[in-house]
Amino acid sequence: MSLTRLERMTYVEIVAQVLVADFAITLEEDAFFQRVVARMELTDDERAAVTKRVNIGDEVAFEAASLGDEARADLMKTLAEAAATDGEVAPRELDVIERVGAVLRIQAAHPGLKP
Repeated sequence: MSLTRLERMTYVEIVAQVLVADFAITLEEDAFFQRVVARMELTDDERAAVTKRVNIGDEVAFEAASLGDEARADLMKTLAEAAATDGEVAPRELDVIERVGAVLRIQAAHPGLKP
């Protein structure tokens, strides 16, 4: 999967939004986040920029539409893993995942539609 720097940062920001949705970051979730950051090959400065932008409840679903097809599918899998990392999928985590999925389904059905 080849992503631009901006796409990698967007991907990580969306994952972070799921992890913070329940108002708590466990050690397991932090380790998961660090693995995603490493997989996306973010620098320390890029990681810091992403974490500064993440606020609980921010809408990130439309940002997912900027990712390519392969990244979108991988993102949805990663979001499910992120939500389950602490052994419990909180309703707020599920809500973020469902909103992202809805935007991606609409975009897939109408490829020319811009969010």
